[in-house]
Amino acid sequence: MAQLKLKPTLLLLAVSLCSCLTALPWCAADGGGGGGGGKPLVTAITKDAATKLYTAPLKDGRPLVLDLSGPLVWSTCEPGHPSYECHHHVCAHAHRYHPPGCARRGHGVPDEDDPFRCKCTAHPYNPFARRSGTGDLTRLTVTANDTDGANPLRPVSFLAVASCAPQTLLAGLPAGAVGVAGLARSRVALPAQVARTQKVARKFALCLPSAGQGVAVFGGGPLFLLPPGRPDVTATLAGTAPLRTNSDLPGYFVSATGIAVNQEHVPVQGPLVVGLCSRIPYTVLRLDVYAPLVKAFDEATAERKRVTPPVAPFELCYDSRELGSTRLGYAVPQVDLMLEGGANWTVFGGNSMVQVNDNTACFGFVKMEESGKGAGYGGAPPAVVIGGFQMENNLLVLDEEKQQLGFSGLLFASTLAAGGDDRSSPSKPIVVRLTKDPSTSLYTISIKDGGAPLLVDLAGPLVWSTCAPGHPSVPSISTECRIANRNNRPPANCVMYENGAGQLQPGSCTANRHCCSAYPYNPVTGQCGRGEATAVPLAANATDGRTPLFPVSFSTFGSCAPGELLASLPSGAVGVAGLSRLPLSLPSQVASALNLPRQFALCLPTGGGRSGAAIFGGGPFQLLAAPPVDVADGVLDHPLPLLKNPRNGGAYYIRVTGIVVNNERVPLPPGALDLHARSGTGGVVLSTATPYTTLRPDIYRPLLAAFDAATSGIPRAAPVEPFEMCYQVAALSSTRIGFGVADILLLLDDSGGSSWLLAGNASLVQVNDRTVCFAFLEMGRPSSTVVVPGSPAVIFGGFQMEDHLLMFDLDKEEFGFRGPLPFIRTNCGNFDFSNGLLVLAISLTCLVASSLPPCTLASGGGKPLVTPITKDASTSLYTAPLKDSRPLLLDLSGPLIWSTCDADHPTLQPGAPECFEASRYTRPDCWAYGDSGGGVQRAARGAPLQPRHRPVRVRGPDARHALRERHRRQEPAVPVSFPAVAACAPESLLEKLPPGAAGVAGLARSELALPAQVASTQGVAGTFALCLPSGGGGQGVAIFGGGPLFLLPPWLQAVTSIMTNTTLHRFQDCPEYYIWIKSIDVNQTPVQLGDYAPAPLVVGFSSTTPYTALRSDVYRAFVRAFGDAASGFGMARVAAVAPFELCYNSSALVSSRGGYVVPQIDLVLEDGTRYGVFGANSMVQVGDATACLAFLEMDDPEKLGYKLYGQQAPAVVVGGYQMEDNLLVFDGEKQQLGLSTLLLFRQTTSMSLHGTSLLLPLLVLSQLLLSPPPTTLAAGYQPPPSKPILARLDKDPSTSLYTISIGGAPLVVDLAGPLVWSTTCQPGHRTIPCRSSVCAVANRARPDACARTGSGDDQLLPAGAGSCVCTAHPYNPVTGQCGVGDLTAVPLSANATDGKNPLFPVSFSAFGSCAPAGLLASLPAGAAGVAGLSRQPLSLPSQVASALKVTKEFALCLPSGGGGAAIFGGGPFQLLAAPPVELAAGLRADPVPLARNPMNGAYYLRVTGIAVNQARVPLPRRALALDARRGAGGVALSTVTPYATLRPDVYRPLRAAFDAATSGIARAAPVAPFEMCYQASALSVTRVGFAVANIDLMLAGGRNWTMPGGSSLVQVNDQTVCFAFLEMGPSGTVVPGSPAVILGGFQLEDHLLLFNLEKGTLGFTGPLAGIRTGCSNFNFTMASS
Repeated sequence: MAQLKLKPTLLLLAVSLCSCLTALPWCAADGGGGGGGGKPLVTAITKDAATKLYTAPLKDGRPLVLDLSGPLVWSTCEPGHPSYECHHHVCAHAHRYHPPGCARRGHGVPDEDDPFRCKCTAHPYNPFARRSGTGDLTRLTVTANDTDGANPLRPVSFLAVASCAPQTLLAGLPAGAVGVAGLARSRVALPAQVARTQKVARKFALCLPSAGQGVAVFGGGPLFLLPPGRPDVTATLAGTAPLRTNSDLPGYFVSATGIAVNQEHVPVQGPLVVGLCSRIPYTVLRLDVYAPLVKAFDEATAERKRVTPPVAPFELCYDSRELGSTRLGYAVPQVDLMLEGGANWTVFGGNSMVQVNDNTACFGFVKMEESGKGAGYGGAPPAVVIGGFQMENNLLVLDEEKQQLGFSGLLFASTLAAGGDDRSSPSKPIVVRLTKDPSTSLYTISIKDGGAPLLVDLAGPLVWSTCAPGHPSVPSISTECRIANRNNRPPANCVMYENGAGQLQPGSCTANRHCCSAYPYNPVTGQCGRGEATAVPLAANATDGRTPLFPVSFSTFGSCAPGELLASLPSGAVGVAGLSRLPLSLPSQVASALNLPRQFALCLPTGGGRSGAAIFGGGPFQLLAAPPVDVADGVLDHPLPLLKNPRNGGAYYIRVTGIVVNNERVPLPPGALDLHARSGTGGVVLSTATPYTTLRPDIYRPLLAAFDAATSGIPRAAPVEPFEMCYQVAALSSTRIGFGVADILLLLDDSGGSSWLLAGNASLVQVNDRTVCFAFLEMGRPSSTVVVPGSPAVIFGGFQMEDHLLMFDLDKEEFGFRGPLPFIRTNCGNFDFSNGLLVLAISLTCLVASSLPPCTLASGGGKPLVTPITKDASTSLYTAPLKDSRPLLLDLSGPLIWSTCDADHPTLQPGAPECFEASRYTRPDCWAYGDSGGGVQRAARGAPLQPRHRPVRVRGPDARHALRERHRRQEPAVPVSFPAVAACAPESLLEKLPPGAAGVAGLARSELALPAQVASTQGVAGTFALCLPSGGGGQGVAIFGGGPLFLLPPWLQAVTSIMTNTTLHRFQDCPEYYIWIKSIDVNQTPVQLGDYAPAPLVVGFSSTTPYTALRSDVYRAFVRAFGDAASGFGMARVAAVAPFELCYNSSALVSSRGGYVVPQIDLVLEDGTRYGVFGANSMVQVGDATACLAFLEMDDPEKLGYKLYGQQAPAVVVGGYQMEDNLLVFDGEKQQLGLSTLLLFRQTTSMSLHGTSLLLPLLVLSQLLLSPPPTTLAAGYQPPPSKPILARLDKDPSTSLYTISIGGAPLVVDLAGPLVWSTTCQPGHRTIPCRSSVCAVANRARPDACARTGSGDDQLLPAGAGSCVCTAHPYNPVTGQCGVGDLTAVPLSANATDGKNPLFPVSFSAFGSCAPAGLLASLPAGAAGVAGLSRQPLSLPSQVASALKVTKEFALCLPSGGGGAAIFGGGPFQLLAAPPVELAAGLRADPVPLARNPMNGAYYLRVTGIAVNQARVPLPRRALALDARRGAGGVALSTVTPYATLRPDVYRPLRAAFDAATSGIARAAPVAPFEMCYQASALSVTRVGFAVANIDLMLAGGRNWTMPGGSSLVQVNDQTVCFAFLEMGPSGTVVPGSPAVILGGFQLEDHLLLFNLEKGTLGFTGPLAGIRTGCSNFNFTMASS
C-alpha cells in the first residue's frame, strides 16, 4: 500500500503564510477534551489556481477537494472494492443528508455477488458541477502525518468510510483530484472519522492558503508559532463564536448581530445566519444584506479611483495603483462581522480586495443568486456565506466538543513569512544601524561584534578600537600591514599617544615575533596613537535593501588604540569606523570579505530617538512609506565625480562651482572653492566628524551676509555659541523641509544645472525652544575649530547631510545623493529594521495595527516595551498584566512597584542604593496594616502604598520581581522578562484593588518606578506613553521607551504632530507629574477664580482618581461657569446624582464624534495654547437619560495623598476618566508632557477582542509616505489630458481684494463675475463675429444699469473697421462701472496639478472682453482686469472645464496673507502640514446645495437664521430668503466685498447680539468703516482667532457656517480690533441685485471652498487654522525628481 511521505522541510517550510503553521509546533492531541491520547494528524493544503478550490493529498497521496459543507468522503473506486451492508449503522449516517436533485431510492441495492446481501449505496454530490451520483459505500485508505507538536513524525494510514463515485462526477474538480473530503458536521465526514479512529479530540484547524501550501490539523492541541517561546495561538485567537446547527444542512454556521464598514454599522436587520463554505471562491450575501454592505463600502471609499465598468462578478472595482498597501493587504476600510458572543471577524484588505488584473482590485463580496440554497443542500439560504478567499491566511479552529468556532484574524500580521532566511547567498549586502549622539552631534555605527558603537568617519582610513588582552596580532610582514603603513601614516601635526603602560592592552605579539603597528587617529581632537594591528570582529545583518535578513559575522584588519584616544567621542563609543576610499576602510574590507561591490550608502539620522542606516555592498535602499520607496533607485545613474586630494587620499571631495542664496549667487573670490591638488588645500570635503558645515572666512563671510540679507524680515535672537546669527523661532513658518527661509544651493557644475539644496532643515538648527541659528561656522574661530587633515575651503558637516541618502562607488570614484528626504515624505529614520517579522493585528483606541514596523530604537539602543491596559468596571481603575501576566494596578503617582511575594523571594541589603530610593517618598504617618511576614530581619524594606483610599501602609522587604512586557520591535510577540526592584506586601493590602490584581506598578518620577526601571534595564529612553481605555471591554496601551507615535491606517495624521507639549514641573518634591496652567476656560471664557487661586495653577495627574478633582476654591467657580454656559446651550438640568453636582437630561443633548455637544473646557497652558476637554471626557452617563459633569470637589485632599506631604493640594488633579482615549507622553528626559486631545476625533475607538490575551499595538516611524515621489517631465513630453490646473491667489493689502495669476498681469477674483476681461488687448487682437453663439452668450450677462466709462483716451483700440465685431460689457464689481469692449480670445496659462504640487505648464485660451483702462479704477495696483468665477458659461471655471476637458468644479482658498491657491477641474487639494492634509475629498462627500438667483450667476447660500453664542438672532421673517422672482435678498458670497455687508434689518440685530455677547470686553473708539471696536489687549487669542462668541450662519439642512474670532474681528491697528461686519447703505458695496447679506472676502479667508457648477453645490471647511494649516500652505514647489 502506498503511503504519503511528506518531508518536514516540504510541509513545514511551505511558501504561504498558512504553511508557516505547519512549521510550528502542533502539540499532541489531547486538546483538553475528548481525545484518547492519540496524536493529531497534519496534511498540506494546496489552492488550485484554475478552480480556486483547495485540495489535500489524502487518498494515498492523491488529492481530494476539501469541502466544509460536505457530509461525507467520496472518490472514484477500483474494481473489487469492499462495501457495507445496507443495514449497517454507517449506511444510515451516510444518508443523513440527502443531496439536492437526487431521488430517494432507499439505502441499498442487491449485491451482484451475493443476491441475498443488501449492499449500501450512497449519493455523492459534486457541488461544483451541481451533480449527484450513486455509488457503493466503501472504505478507502486515508493518509496523513501524525505530529508531536513540533514536526510531522511519520506517515499514518487508516481506513475511512467513503462513497464510490463514477468518473463523470469529477467534472469541475481541480485537475488530478479524485474526489471530495467532506469536513462538515456529519458522523462520516473526515474530522469525525479522524477523531474516532485516532482517538483524538473532535476538532480541527484549517488554514487555507492564498498561494503555495496551507495546512489542516485534525485532533486539537495547542498551536505555537515560531520562534520558540511564543504563546499558544489557540489561546490568543482573535475571537470565538458559538457554532449553530441547521437540521437541514451539515455545514458550519454562526450567528452575527450585524456588519460594520470602517467601524460604522451597516443598516441590516439582525440576527444574521453566517455559513462557512470552501466550495465558493468569494463570500456571497443575500440581497438584503449585500446591497447595504456594498453601499457602505462604496461611501467609505468615495475618494478612491474607480474602474468602470467593474469586472464581473464584482460590483466595486478600483485602480489598485492608487490604493495604499499594508501587510494586511490594500489600505481600504475594514469590514467587521459582529458575531454572537461579542467577537468581531475583521476582514482587512488582504481578504476583502481581489486583484483581478494588473491594475484593478475589486471588492471581493458577491450577491447571492436569488435561487441560491444554503450550501447546496436545500433549505433557506443564510444571510452570509463566507467563501474561501475571505478565509485564506486565517486560522480557523472548528471545535465540535465545545460547539465553537475560533479564528485568528489575518495571519499576515501574526507569523513569519517562510523562506526569508536565505543564508547561503555569498553576495548579500549588509545593513547596520546609525545613531546620532545628542551630546556631541556625531554619528555612531553598531557593527563591532558585541554591539559597542564606533564613530563614523567618512575620511577615516581604517577601523580602530580599544582592545581586550590577548587580542590577535598581525605580522609586520603581512600585506595588510604594508598597506596600513602606506595609507595610514599619522598626520604630521597630530598629538601622539605612545604605546605606554596602561594605554594599550598587550596582544598575542611576542618578543620573537615582529608585529604590525598602525596609527589610529581621532578626527575630533586631532590626536593619534600607535597600536598593534589586529583582527576586529564585526557583525551585521544581510539585507535585501528593505529589511535585515540574517546575521553576518566577519573580521577586518584594524588597530588597537589607547583609551585616551576616545576623548571627545560619543559616550560608549570604543573607536572609529573609517569609511574612506582607502583599502583598509570599512567599505573596502566589507567588499573584500563578503565578495560585494565596493559601494556603500549612508543615511544619517537627525536624532531624537531615530536611527539611520548604512548599507555596504550596493543594492536597493528602501525607506518605509505608503508604498515603500527605494530612494537609491537612479541615484548613481547620473553620478558626480569624486575629486581626489593626494594629500588626503581617502577623504571624499566634491566639485562645487558656486553658492546661491535665494536665487542670488554669493560673491566669492575667484577659485575660492577649488581643490588645489598639488598642495592638498581648498575644495569641499564631506565630513561626518564635523557636526556643522565649517567654511573658510573668505567664503563664510559672504555667505553669512547673503543669508542675513535674504532673511532681513525675520526677528533676530541673541547668538548662541558656537553660532553667530540666530532668529526667534516664533517668527518662522515651517515647511515639509524645515523652516520657511531662503534656500541655499551648492552649484555642482558650471552650468548650474546640478545643485545640492540646503533648505531650512539644513540651514537652521534649533538650539532651544525659542531660538534657531544659522547652522554654518567660520573656520578658525575657537568655538568652531574642526580637525580635518589639509585645509579645505569648506567642510560639509553632518547636520547638512542628515536625511539625505549618500551613495559612494569606490571603484568608479563616483558619488550620488538624494534629498532632502522629507521633501518626498520620508527620512533616514524610516529604514525597516524589523527583520521582516510580523505581529498580531489588534485594533486599539490609541493605535491601529498596520503594515509598518514599530518605533525606532530609543536613545539607549534597546527595544521599547508595550503592555495592554484594561479598565476594571467595578473600581474604575486600570491594570496591566506585568507580573508574570498577573495584573498590577497602574498608579501615575506611585514611586515604586509593590506586590505580594512568594515565601522564598530574594531581598536587597539595607545599604543598597535601591533601599534609600525606596524610602525616599515614605509618608510620615505610614502605619502597618497586618503582618509583613516577619522573618526577614536584615532585608531592606520599602513601604508599599495602597493608592486611592486612606494610605494604608506596610513595610515589606524589597524584592526583585520578574516583570513581563512585550517588545515593540523585532519580536513584538515574544514576551520580555526582566528583574525589577519592588516592595513585598501582605495580601491584606490588596483590599479594594481590582479583582485579580497582585499589586501596584508605580509610574511616577522615581528611580524605582516602572518607567525608570524599564529605561535602565532595557537601554531605552526615559519616556513612556499612556492611553487609558474607556472601558466597555476595550483595551488601552502603555509603551515604555520613547519614539514617535502615529495613528494608523497610514492616511491618518501623525499623533505627535497634533500633540500639545508643555513643561513638567516639580511640586514640593513630590514624585508625581505636574504642569502649570494659566487658567481654566469654559466655552473660551476664563473661569473667574479671584485672588485665592493666583496663576499659575498647579495641575496634577492621577490614574487612581476616577474623576478630576478640583480644590474647593477652584471647583466652586468652575461649576458656576459651566452651569452658566450650559444654560446658554439650552441644556436641561435634572436632579444631581452623587457624587456629581451638575446633571442634565442626556436625551436632549446632541452627540458628536467628541461626545455630547456641551461647553468645551480648556486648560490654558503656560504658552497660551489650549488643551481641550470635550464632551466625551467631561460628561459621564449615570443613567439612561442622565449625564453629569464628571468633575468633583476636592473636599478631602488627604484621600489624594497631599496632606500626607504637608502641603496644599494642587488646584486640579486630572483623573482617569478625563485621560481616557487621550494619548499622554511623559518624557522624563525632556521633562515634558505631550497631550494628544481626544482620539475619538481621529476616528478610532477602544475595541475589545474577546478571548484575546495578547494585545500588540503597532507604532510606526515618523514621516509616513502618503504618495510616491513626484517626477519631472521628459523633454518633448505631451502632458496628459484631464489634469486640473492650479493658479496662485494673492491678497492686495491696500484694497483687501484678491488677484489670480493665470497668465500675464494678475486679474481680480470676482466670484459673481460672468466673464474674464482685461485691459491688455493689443492692436490687431482677435475678434469674434457678432452673430456667433458665443457673442449671444456674452451679452446675456450685460449689466442693466451700470455707469459707463468715458471714451476718448480710454477708448478701446479698434480691431478692424467695418466688420461685424462682437462687443461685450466688462464690469468693475468694486465701482459699479462698466464699459464696452471687443469679445476676444484671452491667452491664459497655469500649471497642471495633482492637488499637491504644480506639475507642468498648461497654456490655453478663453473668451474674454477687452476693456478700457479707466475700468481699472479702485482695483489693486498692477491688476489688468477681472476673472469672473460665476456659474455663467463664459466664467473662468466653465471655460477651463470646456477647454481642458476637466470637471466643472473649482476650489478656492483665499489667503489672509502670503499666497493662496485655486484649483480648477477637481482632484485633491492638499495643504502642507505634518503630515500634509488633503481636504477636497471630505468636502465632496458632504456639500451643501446652493441657491440660484436667475438674475445673476452669483453663489447664494441657503441660510435660515443667524446665531451668536448659540443664541438665535431675532430677525424679521424671511429676512434672509432669496426672492427668485425679483433676484433680491438671500446670502451671496463675494470676493470683491472685503467684509461681510448686511442689510440694515439684518445688521442691526446681529450687531446688538454680538454687542451683548461681548459686553465684558473693553471697547475702543470706532475705526472707520467699522462701527464697534474693542481693545486688543483685553482679548485672548485661540488657534482660530480672538476668543469671542461664535457667529453661526444656520444653513438649510441643519449645517452651520461657524465664524469664530478669526472671521468676526479684524485687527485695524496695534491697540484695536473691530467687528468685521458692515451695514449696507447708499455708499455700500456694489453688488447686482440687493442681497440681504454679502459674505465678504475676510469671512472666506483661510477656508477651503469647493464649488461644483454642475451639481450646484458648495463644500466648505471650517477655519483651516483649527487644523494647524492655512491657505498659504499650498506647496507651489514644482514637482521634480
